[in-house]
Amino acid sequence: LPAAARFYDRRADLLRQARLYRDMADAMARSAEVWARLELPAEAAPRFYRAARAAGAQGGAAKARSLLSHAAESARAAKDEQLVSLVRSLSAEWGEPVTQPAGGAP
Repeated sequence: LPAAARFYDRRADLLRQARLYRDMADAMARSAEVWARLELPAEAAPRFYRAARAAGAQGGAAKARSLLSHAAESARAAKDEQLVSLVRSLSAEWGEPVTQPAGGAP
């Protein structure tokens, strides 16, 4: 599974370079999901956060909120207070509190 996560990371990077941001957000989210399944929240959290930002920028509000919730959950699990703060700031910018992800864990 780590190879799959790295594959999605590489795919996201290539899609970013090609300026295919919606697809990049999807690839980053897939990578985050794999890291979360591997029970590595420190790897998953920043990827969920970046995917949320990208999805939000592309107009995918519901998807962005769900990804941001996953980012918050993973950041708390990783005890990454800096990322928790970034998640809160982005949530406030969007005008919504961060809630638990729909459907529970990724």
